[in-house]
Amino acid sequence: MYSVSFNLLMLKADYMASTGGGFLRGLYFTHRDFRSQVNGKRSVMKALLTLSFVLCATLNLRAQSLFSVLHLNEETAVHQGVPRQITEIRTFYNTDGVDIKQDITEFDSLGLPVSLKVLDEHKQVTSVTTFRYDRVNRVILEKHLSQLKVRFPTNKVRTIYTYDALGHLVNITYYNQQGNVVTEVHLTNDATGLPTEFILYEPPGNMIGVELGTYRPSENQAIVQVINNRGELLSSDTLKISFKNAHQFKFPATTKYNQHGDVIASQSRWHDGSIHYKEFDYEYDGTGNWIEQRAYEVTFKKNGKKNRKLKSLFSREINYWNS
Repeated sequence: MYSVSFNLLMLKADYMASTGGGFLRGLYFTHRDFRSQVNGKRSVMKALLTLSFVLCATLNLRAQSLFSVLHLNEETAVHQGVPRQITEIRTFYNTDGVDIKQDITEFDSLGLPVSLKVLDEHKQVTSVTTFRYDRVNRVILEKHLSQLKVRFPTNKVRTIYTYDALGHLVNITYYNQQGNVVTEVHLTNDATGLPTEFILYEPPGNMIGVELGTYRPSENQAIVQVINNRGELLSSDTLKISFKNAHQFKFPATTKYNQHGDVIASQSRWHDGSIHYKEFDYEYDGTGNWIEQRAYEVTFKKNGKKNRKLKSLFSREINYWNS
């Protein structure tokens, strides 16, 4: 459902290459379309794509990009009602077989997520993440990760989010199991609270790179530039400021929504210039939230006939506080 981004992947890979460090241990993963600036070499692109999908399961980076900061406190789990628990099973149909993921999210009486349990293919809990909030302003203050049976553990197990007097996020601090700071993010915001500068330090005091954001709120657009620690531009992307209200805007014109505000069709242009189409079908509960989502890859034959191939099936069981 989400597109893949390599902004922080590019920053970290670029940094490791410039310092002679190992490539694999320097990779990062976030959520946006990749815009290739790596000399146009398909072999490099293939390596980045392959490694990123492996590492996306190993890194807990919810707020380690400007894109993630934009959506950190955006509530998109449901359209209506106050969820108490959501159990989600995600089935992916790949060329090499079927991959199944499952997690259980618990919510407080205000609808804020307080815990996330990730289960393996045997329905055994592999990790538990707990969240602490400012319940008045509905913003996250702290996140703690307990790794039980994870295949690729991370050293970032505790995250602290710091806000200024206006309620704007200004710092993110990551701690390891020993309580030591391993990564810091410093943020600058505009008058409306949108982040304009995201600086990543790892370890603290060692700048990896910067993301700069400019905005077109009337079009729901954020233009994000990724710059390395030598001041060189690595990539530039146009993103959505809001997911929750995206259906109210025309950007991007290639995305269509249903009456619930869920995406039913989209198209994207990949780094090689090819255009890829997706369509989504839904089933809803009585409250108006989807409980089944089917994602299809769409191709067209020479005669114009459309072919849909099922790529994923997401199913959710939603329990509500008022039920």
